[in-house]
Amino acid sequence: MGDLEARALPQFDKLVEEGSVVFKDAPPIHVSAQPYNLQFRIAPSLTKKSQIDIKEAKAQNDKPRNASNPFARDPPDFVLEHVGPDHTLRFNKFCVVRPQFVLHTNEYKPQIEPLSEADLAAGWDVLCRLDSPYMLIYNGGLQGGWSLPHRHMQLLPRPRRDTHELFPDLYGIHTGRVPNIPFRHAARMLPPSISPEQIFAIYQDLLAATGVGKPDYSHNLVLVREWMLVIPRSRAGQEGVNIANAAAMVGMIWIPSREVLDVWLQGDDPMELLAKFGKPW
Repeated sequence: MGDLEARALPQFDKLVEEGSVVFKDAPPIHVSAQPYNLQFRIAPSLTKKSQIDIKEAKAQNDKPRNASNPFARDPPDFVLEHVGPDHTLRFNKFCVVRPQFVLHTNEYKPQIEPLSEADLAAGWDVLCRLDSPYMLIYNGGLQGGWSLPHRHMQLLPRPRRDTHELFPDLYGIHTGRVPNIPFRHAARMLPPSISPEQIFAIYQDLLAATGVGKPDYSHNLVLVREWMLVIPRSRAGQEGVNIANAAAMVGMIWIPSREVLDVWLQGDDPMELLAKFGKPW
């Protein structure tokens, strides 16, 4: 089948050119912060993307389980492949980086619950078949920072370490956590060879270690080939600030306008605002 990225990029560019995928290159704006730097991208595509509030999220979750698949509204050209019997890999309609993939369940499952073993197995399969370094993220729970209630993960290019360093790479993982980080999290290094069952078991361990469980599963997952990171969430965003997803919590913050960047930078330390979206130790 060849490398997924090599197959995907020409199709992605075609969809952008014809206007089906909303994307315009947004150069990163680097902001120094402690304990790790932040990388902002101003992406007009985010102004076209609907945002869902918490009341609507709860209402969506109460809908019948035969609710229509929102991803089915886009042209067939969006679909790259089916992954196993339960998942589909496709392009994200509203993109900040090139390319940006969505891996969603074929049948409705709620975004406000943790990933299943089948979800993570499909995500790991795709991650390992991309030749370039990618990261998989999941924005789960009511406060996880998502915009669609139908369960989906996202895959996006992992930034080069000379442009933006993810904090587990910057500080290392020690006894299940990364030193100096101002919000609760749990992380684990992954062995070179690992099974889907082991991936899922580690995910469950990290959820438990961070206190993510009933009735509130709000959390972010960041998964790369070398490590897994779980961050419990207390809020999805705040007034004047776009919703913060898993990428934002590791310093890759996507915003719709310069005005929103000004909100982030109006205080002495933008890290204080980011930390409020997580939970204290």
